[in-house]
Order: sequence, then C-alpha cells, then structure tokens
Amino acid sequence: MSGLESLFADAAELLGAGLRGPDLGAAFRARFDAAAPEHLAELERLVAAGLRRLGLAEWGGARLGPGFAEFPRLGDPDCVARLAMELLVGEGEASDAGSGLGWLAGPLFASGRLVAYLRAAEEDPGRAMAYLNRNLRSELQRRRRIADPAGAALFDNLAAAALTLVEAEQAGRSGAAPQLVAEQPLGPEPPKPAALAQALVESGALGPFLEAVAKNAERTTVRNSPMRGPAIEQPLAAGLGAALGGASPGSLDLSALANQLRGAWPLPEELSTRSMPTGSDGELNLDLLGPDPSALDPAELCARGPVRIADLLEPWRAALEAATSLSGPRKAKLGGYLDELERLLREHAGLPPATWRSDLRRSLGIKPQTWSDDWKALDGLFAELSGGGHV
Repeated sequence: MSGLESLFADAAELLGAGLRGPDLGAAFRARFDAAAPEHLAELERLVAAGLRRLGLAEWGGARLGPGFAEFPRLGDPDCVARLAMELLVGEGEASDAGSGLGWLAGPLFASGRLVAYLRAAEEDPGRAMAYLNRNLRSELQRRRRIADPAGAALFDNLAAAALTLVEAEQAGRSGAAPQLVAEQPLGPEPPKPAALAQALVESGALGPFLEAVAKNAERTTVRNSPMRGPAIEQPLAAGLGAALGGASPGSLDLSALANQLRGAWPLPEELSTRSMPTGSDGELNLDLLGPDPSALDPAELCARGPVRIADLLEPWRAALEAATSLSGPRKAKLGGYLDELERLLREHAGLPPATWRSDLRRSLGIKPQTWSDDWKALDGLFAELSGGGHV
C-alpha cells in the first residue's frame, strides 16, 4: 500500500468521527503534513505517469499554459514538481476559503474531493487512489484545454468519432444495423497513431476541422467558429473507419492520435518550442540527421507523416547494407534495430524519450552486453556516415 493510499485509509476514520468542513480539512492536513515529503514525491510520480498516459510528457511546457513555457519538456522533473505543487496549493496564491485545508486548498483536495476520497477509502483505499488519479488527469486536461483550445477540440471530435464507430461496431455484431467500419474481419489491433494520423490527413477527413480552425485564426475579434459538432465528427468517423481497415476502434489511443494530428495545422510559437536531442548518451545526435537539424521538427513530422522519418533513416540503412565487415545475419539483426528505432520515432513524432535505447532493449529481450556490442557496431557505421558522433 502506497503512502497516499495509507493516508486515505487512516484518515477515513475522520468521517466516522463526525468531522466535516474546516475541521475535517484541518485534521486531514495535519496527517498529510506528518509525512509531506513522501506524499509530495508520490504525487510527483503520479503526475509524471499522468503526463505520459496523455502523451504530453515530451511536449514543451507551454502545452499546459504560459506559466510552464520555461520548461522544454513537461516530463522534466522540475516541471513535474511544479505541476504537483500547483495541484496542491492552486495557481498563484493559495486561498484557504475557510476549508481548513491551508496549503492543501488547491484543486486536488478542495471542492468536495477530499470527502469523496475518504468515503471511497472507507470501502477500499485503492478506490480512493483511483479517484485521485481521475481528478489529476482531469486537471491536466483542463490546463491543456485552456492553453490549446483547438487541440482540445480536436481530441473531443476524435473521441466522438471513435464512439460512433464503437456503437456502429456493436450494432453490426448484433445485426441491428450495418457496421460503419470497413467490411473486413476485425484485426487484433488498430494501426499505430502515426499511421492513422497520416491516413486522416491524406484522406481529407480532417478537412472540416482544419477549416474551422483557419476561420478562427482569421478572426480579429470574437473567435466563435464552431470547432465541434456533427459536421466535423462525421467525416472523422468515416475516415477513421476506412483507416482502421476492419480493426476494432475500441482500443484506440486517442491521446496519442490527437498529439500526432496536432501538427497538421500551424502550432503557436509557444507550443512548437520543444527540446531537441543533443547527442548526449542515450539521445539522438542531430548531426547524423543531415545538415539541417530542423529536419527533425516535430510539427513537420506530424504533418508529413511516417514517410519523412523513413527518409531520415534511409542513409543509415544504406550504410549498413554497404558494410563489408558484417555478415548477412548480423546485418539483418542490426537492421531490425533500425526498424524498431523507426517505429519509436513515429510513435513519438520524431522525438523519443531519453531512455529510448533501454526501452528498445527490453522490448526486444536482448541481453545488455549483446545490446552494447551491437550498438557499438552501428555507432561505428553512423560515425563513418556523419564524420563522427554516435546515435
């Protein structure tokens, strides 16, 4: 049982003792304060996990508002710490507002949420943690909606389109109505978000939404062109159905898909500012990607789709094929690493996490020493290709 889970379990007795309002808030704060550093550390881990689940960890801090613009990545520990603290104390100066919560009067415990956690903990502390995570995600989404209303509208439209497909799929299985998705057997899983994003852009399914965004951008006064509704959702549903090729829409990662599509129209400058790999250990070396580092611009990669990433990797594959010091089986094995790297680049819009090497090794089940030896061989080829450096 985690520290916060134990806190909720122990504090649930405060409800049984009849405490409510400011008395309940003050008693809970006293218990929180007794182990505040540990609770803060756990909350930061929950915030970091929430950012990853929403596909936001690798975006620039301004994706959640100008107050975080100084951070190149929302997943940076300092940014996560500030987010966690603001969830506890609120934005700007905290206002106790007579709740008794004191410095905990921010959105995570205020407005009746504390009572909801403790009531849930009376039955199951795990349920209280589920409520906490749900509210944390809601607050992150709220910040994203305020900072990027067009991006939020895109997510809402995708969610509505996916729901249409799910309902049509269920109706088709029962024979009550024809399926909206392509007339093929359901596949085991849908295409990757990058492939779906490219298909939606190329098919024109995103067109009505992009037109609404453009109209809003052209307005000089009130920006009230609708960015949600059937006129936008229906083309997206049809485009998704065609792109899924018979795969079930029920397992779509809508956050990942929305983040892929977010580069399909111009990003505000503060949202397009992101950190780039610098060549330090475990990160991509931009020198290997051609003379212009901007070739790895995430917005362009999102707009042009996976083909752009394949073009970036093609010289590396050519260098591997031309290597005379490697056997055919070794080349095939190392080529598989490049295939996995391309997949990772596509899924992260060209900017993989700093842990990409270790993530790939674990996913492929390669022993650490073997992995190290293989990448030394690849690094040698890439150094020859670029005149030095490593990937």
